[in-house]
Amino acid sequence: MSERAIVLHSGYYYYFYYYFHSTTTTTNTSTTNYYSTTTNTTTTTTTILLLLYYYYYDYYYYYYYYYYYCYYYYYFYYYFYYYYYYYYYNYYYYYFYYYFDYYYYYHYYYFYYYYYYGYYTSSRMMVVVMMMLMMMIMIYDDDDDYDAAAADDDDDDGDDDDDNTRFRRVWTFVAEARLHNCSHSLVNS
Repeated sequence: MSERAIVLHSGYYYYFYYYFHSTTTTTNTSTTNYYSTTTNTTTTTTTILLLLYYYYYDYYYYYYYYYYYCYYYYYFYYYFYYYYYYYYYNYYYYYFYYYFDYYYYYHYYYFYYYYYYGYYTSSRMMVVVMMMLMMMIMIYDDDDDYDAAAADDDDDDGDDDDDNTRFRRVWTFVAEARLHNCSHSLVNS
């Protein structure tokens, strides 16, 4: 009864249910053989009750599986519509990502092209760029109270460098580190 109904729905449930039947029957057979020293009436009664239990178990299992199948059907129905709307949402999102990736690709392509042919091709070009940065820093930070030839200790920190020299050294180091990291990140990517 139930096995044929389950076969119509799913082979996996039929396999599991049939395996459950076989295991239980084998166990009861060994139990029957174990209690064979007792009266045959007890064995026969146990078998009848067991079959009756199987019958009611199949009955409730069949209806349980039927309602479960209906619930799963409606769940799959709503899930299908949810997936349908999500597909449209993902569709527009994909187009947004496509255009974003499109512009980002061209932006990165031209930036990489400019960087590759402007800086990375020749190491001498990098030196020229660093010299230009240093010159720009020195021109930008050209104070009247700074004398490069006679840099005496004007501040109270105990060293021979004043604040302007220290500022230029740190600023140049940061700029050089940024260019170095940028070249490594672009080449390795």
